[in-house]
Amino acid sequence: MFNIQLFGGIELEPPNGAIAERTFRRKSRIILAYIALTQKPVSRDALSRLFFHDSNDPAGNLRWHISRIRRSLSPDILHLKGDTVALNLDKASVDALQFAAALKQKQQGNVQFLEETLSLYRGELLAGFSLSQLDDFGFWLLGQRAQYSQMYESYTMTLIKQLAKNSAYDKALTWAQTLVDHNSTLEDAHYWLIWLYARQRQATVALKQYELYEQLIQSEFGNQPSEKMTQLKQHILNDNLPDLWQKTVIEVPSALHPDRFFMGRTRELEQLQQGYRYLSRGTGQFHLLEGDAGMGKSALIGQFLKQTDINALAFYGTFYESTASSALAPWIKILRDCLSWTQENKPSLIPQSLHEKLIHIAPDFFNIQSDESKTKESEPLDAALLLNALADVFSLVAKHNKLMIVLENIHFADETSVQLLSLLLNRLSTTPMLLLASQRIQESENNRFLKRALDEWDSHSAYKRMTLKNLDVSAINEMIQKQWPQLSQQVDLTTKLVDHTSGITLHIIEILHELEQIGAIPPELPAPPSLSKIIVQRLERMPANHLNALETLAIVNYPSTLAEIIASTGEADEQIINSMDNALQSRLVMTMQDNGHLRYDFAHSLIQQIVQDQTPDHRKQSINRRVVELLEKRALILADSDRSELINRLVYHAQQADDVSRLLRWTPIAADAAKNAFAYRQALKLYERLDRSLQNTPTITYDEYAQILLDMVSILDYLGDWNYQDTLLSRICRWEEMLLLEDESILVAYHVAYGTTKFRLGDYGIAKEYLEHAVANAKRLKKDNILSKAYNSLGNIAYSQAEWGIATQYYHKSIDIRQQLGDEVAIGIAYNNLGSVAFRQGQYKQAIEYFQKNLTIREAHGDQHGIATSNNNIGAVYMIQGQWDAASECYEKSLNIRRELGDQHGIASTLSNLAQLSVNLNDPLRAIELYEESLAIRTAINDQASIAHSLMAIGSLYSQLEDYSKAEPYLLRSLEINHALDIKTQHAETLLELSYIKAMRNRSMPDETFYQALEQSQAISSNLNIDIAIKRFSQILIHIGKPLLAAKYVGFLYEQIEIAKRDRLKPIIDILRANLTEDELFGSMHDGSQQSYEEIINEIMQHHP
Repeated sequence: MFNIQLFGGIELEPPNGAIAERTFRRKSRIILAYIALTQKPVSRDALSRLFFHDSNDPAGNLRWHISRIRRSLSPDILHLKGDTVALNLDKASVDALQFAAALKQKQQGNVQFLEETLSLYRGELLAGFSLSQLDDFGFWLLGQRAQYSQMYESYTMTLIKQLAKNSAYDKALTWAQTLVDHNSTLEDAHYWLIWLYARQRQATVALKQYELYEQLIQSEFGNQPSEKMTQLKQHILNDNLPDLWQKTVIEVPSALHPDRFFMGRTRELEQLQQGYRYLSRGTGQFHLLEGDAGMGKSALIGQFLKQTDINALAFYGTFYESTASSALAPWIKILRDCLSWTQENKPSLIPQSLHEKLIHIAPDFFNIQSDESKTKESEPLDAALLLNALADVFSLVAKHNKLMIVLENIHFADETSVQLLSLLLNRLSTTPMLLLASQRIQESENNRFLKRALDEWDSHSAYKRMTLKNLDVSAINEMIQKQWPQLSQQVDLTTKLVDHTSGITLHIIEILHELEQIGAIPPELPAPPSLSKIIVQRLERMPANHLNALETLAIVNYPSTLAEIIASTGEADEQIINSMDNALQSRLVMTMQDNGHLRYDFAHSLIQQIVQDQTPDHRKQSINRRVVELLEKRALILADSDRSELINRLVYHAQQADDVSRLLRWTPIAADAAKNAFAYRQALKLYERLDRSLQNTPTITYDEYAQILLDMVSILDYLGDWNYQDTLLSRICRWEEMLLLEDESILVAYHVAYGTTKFRLGDYGIAKEYLEHAVANAKRLKKDNILSKAYNSLGNIAYSQAEWGIATQYYHKSIDIRQQLGDEVAIGIAYNNLGSVAFRQGQYKQAIEYFQKNLTIREAHGDQHGIATSNNNIGAVYMIQGQWDAASECYEKSLNIRRELGDQHGIASTLSNLAQLSVNLNDPLRAIELYEESLAIRTAINDQASIAHSLMAIGSLYSQLEDYSKAEPYLLRSLEINHALDIKTQHAETLLELSYIKAMRNRSMPDETFYQALEQSQAISSNLNIDIAIKRFSQILIHIGKPLLAAKYVGFLYEQIEIAKRDRLKPIIDILRANLTEDELFGSMHDGSQQSYEEIINEIMQHHP
């Protein structure tokens, strides 16, 4: 077997141990290395474009090199299949692949294993190979080197810690020196090297190493060592070296401003420190800092972290505008940091059950064997389970070692991130965790998910909301007294500062900084009364060629490494380094450590905004285009699991650059990732961005555009927004009318979607027309998948019109097709619909069988929407059978899932069922509240049929409460909608209720409409409606003084309904008992119990006037 060594260069070792011939060309070696590292078949076309894009005969050149590789090494060293090329791993081993595969086994505690694996890394990947003329290859190589280098650094650090933990200090020292030699900018490597020297009683050497690091950080980045490093130095000088195993704190970016400028927030600082002290009690708190930009939120967080003796794990994350559509950013980064800590310190802390859920978002942290997953059933993953799994991890870590999570700029948070914060908040009563977040007030008003959550959080005892307001005179005086005590009595300076800054913290600090630069007390303040002008003046003092780097950083809108800034500007390394040094000295930017890598970001978001505003539009376009190109190249080389946030940034910049072609390429990928995380609103937002760009720059055919709109419509199915669907589909309708659509498959899919939406909005005539047209065309085109959907929707229309037989036929047709296609989820949908038909016909046993079949299928596929629907419908059967607790449990499950998913239609449906449950539990006022809540949602989404149902239910309840003046308006509105939509069951029930009210008011037998409604209910075989009619007729008879006859009909109902529901007749029976003797009551009830539905209905009809 050939041994291909890619670390430290490229060496090819044949099976006999010799070295491959040196005539094996450089480019051939690189092509072989590329094929090996991709780990999958690569098309010849892709290889030609990558390596021979400037050749007159790219394909011919590639053929020559492939032939050369096979001649020089072995004919079967490569798999050649069709148009693809791959490395034959049966004939060759690759050190880089062995290295990565070994580290994935996660044997952090095995020192020997780690040493053997890390020894494979003999140097930089493909050292000495750069091929500068091949830009795409250069970017690919840059990414690969960074990936393997980061793996080496991370696991070497793990090895050092494990060796130190085992008291193998000599070995740990050797590896620490190796790591420093590998990357001299890694602060943690220097920290461990210094600590190990000191631990080996070599304090002088340790302090010398500290001096070398200090010189390095000053010369390379213009920075001072971090507080962690300076504290280590002080410990060495004091001869009290800390035990590194007492606690682990992941370093948070340092505070924005020096300590001497932090004033005026002492009360808020004390509140944060008080919140931290709660952790020692085994409980937690959530502190939200809010304020306008420049009010000192980040500085306050930084000072809290500096001034508080924190003995807890601390994890840090920031939300950015460019990642606002990325689900769970930056929670995934925090999770990975948290998992790294557990694997190093408490590998058994996270149970296997959580591994199986978290593998979806952190696959490289878990090693779950595929054969194990096949031998046991795993719980289907959904949004609620995923978020709860994340919350479980953080809770477990907190209970083991106390935990603090810092999140800045949550006004940019996505919906799922907000939901996770809510879950964690609800656990703080028993979890020692401090959540610390910041937001800008104005921007948070534009985040409707956060805005809704803020209202909910306000009622939670563990939630503390602090609004940072403008500094007052006393706080500013405190600042002056600390910086220049001799000025403390000069009120004029304080007054001028207030006039200049309006008490905005950042503005005051920057003016004090300007005063510090002058070094004397000036008669006038050195800065104009505008923070933006201060920043502009600093920008103007910079050389013109230094501004390019700052403009690029402002447009990138994300912390960037020096290499990323260089790649995004396209300028020389030295010039960019000088630019960033100048910006650091001018306090325009700051640096932060991110997994051992130094990143640059603006010192404050206001500075970033000012620089961005100063950048000409043509420069913004140009920078965005370069950023898109860079991000795309990175996205192409990363694994799917590692590139979600990056792709969202790519899409964001593609929109800013009006790069429609890349939006078309990457938006569906980003949206699919969002849907996989159950973030349907984020997926919709991504498509909406694409839609806006296409409206401005239409570059695709109408058929392609229609498919994009249909993708948006399918997402809206999950959100239950039929009006929005109708708006989108109406655009396709216009194109069809103008004969702009050519693809018949697109047309028939549109017809089904349009017909289904029109049905949901209550326009049954148009719905049937489109669906029947779709059936004919789907048959002709042999589009069975679309045909099945059409049959299902036609069945729903028939169901709504109480045409049970027709509905059943359509549902069975849909099932037959789905079974042929093997589409189990769609089969489940049809079973659900058949269950609804059986339920309406009073066939409850059959109904629950169908609903259970649907639930089984949905659970097997992790279809959370289907699980919610099934639970909702099973609850309805339990309720009709009088099993109140079982019904309530099913409804609550359904409601929780639907709230998590944001399914407005489903939420309204379950609220309606919970309202009916309250009716059964004799709580009509609570039922009215729930129905009103359901009605508000249904009105917002314009669900006409459901609106009619809610109106009828509320009217019926007011009727039962004998508040007829309130009942009638609801019932009349319901009747109008039911008549317009031809919803026979609800139309009949509403007529029965209106007729009942009229009879009770007039103390008379019911009028003509009552008997018409009873006949209509009999015609559509609605036993539910018939039972309602008989009950209402009995109540009317009692009211007009005919209790003996009423007892007969009550007896019939008592016999027909389930035992558990007979209590609902108790109030009527009690009234009858007060008006009849026991013999009269039970004799008459017995007579009624012996009759059939047909006999009772015929007898009631004889009372028809």
